[in-house]
Amino acid sequence: MGPLPDGALWKAATLPDFSLVDWPLVLKQVGSILTIVVLSAISFLLNSSGIEIIAGRDLDMNKDLKATGITNLISSFIGVPASYVLVSQTALATRIGAKSRRVGVFHGFFLLAVFFIGGTFLSFFPKFVAGGLLLYLGLSMLKEWVIDSRKSIPVFDYSIIIGIILVVEFFGFLEGVAMGIVASVVIFVFRYSTINIIKNILDGSHIKSSKDRSITDQRLLDYNTDQLVVLQLQGFIFFGTANSLYEKVKVLASSKDKNLRFLVMDLGLVQGIDSSAIKSFEKLALYLEKEKIDLVLVNLSQRLRIPFEADGFTNENYPGMHEYENLDHATEFCEDLIIKAESQKIKMARQAGNANQDNSKQGTRDQNDLIQAVYSDMMAALEIQVLFETLTDEMKDYLEKIDVVEGEELYAQSALSQDIYFIMRGRVTLSRRDREDHSTRIRMLGPWTITGELGAFLGYRSPYTAQVTKKGFVYKLSAKNRDRLINESPELASKFQQLVIIMLGSQLMKTSEVINTGS
Repeated sequence: MGPLPDGALWKAATLPDFSLVDWPLVLKQVGSILTIVVLSAISFLLNSSGIEIIAGRDLDMNKDLKATGITNLISSFIGVPASYVLVSQTALATRIGAKSRRVGVFHGFFLLAVFFIGGTFLSFFPKFVAGGLLLYLGLSMLKEWVIDSRKSIPVFDYSIIIGIILVVEFFGFLEGVAMGIVASVVIFVFRYSTINIIKNILDGSHIKSSKDRSITDQRLLDYNTDQLVVLQLQGFIFFGTANSLYEKVKVLASSKDKNLRFLVMDLGLVQGIDSSAIKSFEKLALYLEKEKIDLVLVNLSQRLRIPFEADGFTNENYPGMHEYENLDHATEFCEDLIIKAESQKIKMARQAGNANQDNSKQGTRDQNDLIQAVYSDMMAALEIQVLFETLTDEMKDYLEKIDVVEGEELYAQSALSQDIYFIMRGRVTLSRRDREDHSTRIRMLGPWTITGELGAFLGYRSPYTAQVTKKGFVYKLSAKNRDRLINESPELASKFQQLVIIMLGSQLMKTSEVINTGS
């Protein structure tokens, strides 16, 4: 320590002294001043993280940032350089057991004393004690980060620590900090690129739209589940993860076990995308177009739509790409086209007759299996339809016929409705709105279905809104007439309850499929 002057280090600046300042030279150093500000802020954040580890507790970063800013504003008037929390001095105080705030107060007091009085009194302090403290602190930190951490830190991270030490030793402190930041970013990019951004892979057997379909259409979809694949993506997409996605899609498209026609990408969990990843999406769209596979994007948020449109990744430039606001509508679009194509194949096969009978034995066998499955399902559905129409005819004295038009609501979400509706003609859509006012379609109900049974039998407020999407007519069984039915015709009421159980079980299975797929 020393040598230090006997007098004070600080002398008050007077007004004439400002005329001696070379202001053009000061202005030329604005870039350096801003660099000091940025480096000080970065050093503060890095040191604060280190102090949290040393102290073993969380720090109030907001409070410390304010304190550091106020300190620098005040100290700047007496010419003190930029200051911030230091790991070395905090670590020293912690290791010797001095964890009180008084350590910082006394530290500042001695600095002020030297600044205003002089450093003569410091000559009485034993130099070997100060040297020993510094040696102890340096060796303890080297032992902690170089020796003790060797077994607890991954190899790549440990190599960064060694690299920082060597760069600081031979080149300088700032160079070491820069090397550590660059190396950490490189390793982060490498590790993040190995994370699987595909959360789920679903095919047509695991995901179905909420649209009610005929028995024949349902069976066609069941026999062609491999034509639809849904990829639910997650995380941030950049060039590393986008390229791995491209390679995985190529494997799916070229798989002999699948006859892929539609690839749906659900981007609802994607947090962002960079420009290099968009190029991979464009390359993917061109590849799928060559393979005659349609690409369908779902849940495209505004933060993803803007870079896509800015780069020209739109349906106008890529006709094989489609976009839908949710997974249910996208699945319905794919299913409609699958049904249309497969129905056309069956029609063409029938027109061909037996011309190629020897070469199409497998196709004939598949068609026979399909016809047999459809026949079995039709017979089961026919029994329900007969029961439905017979029951509504017997209950006509208790039912009110209502003609409905498109847009009309039978009941609203959260409403307490005790009426049951028998849908005879037309179509009714059940939808639900979340807290952000986003609407999700739960199911589409066609003829020979019922709705409103939850409120009627359980007294629940409706979880959905039932809105007419195709005009027709319905029968309404009010709460008053239901009580009359139970009192006047218990046997008919029992048949009605049996129908409700059958229909409710069927609706529950289809609704569960939609909810489980995250629609």
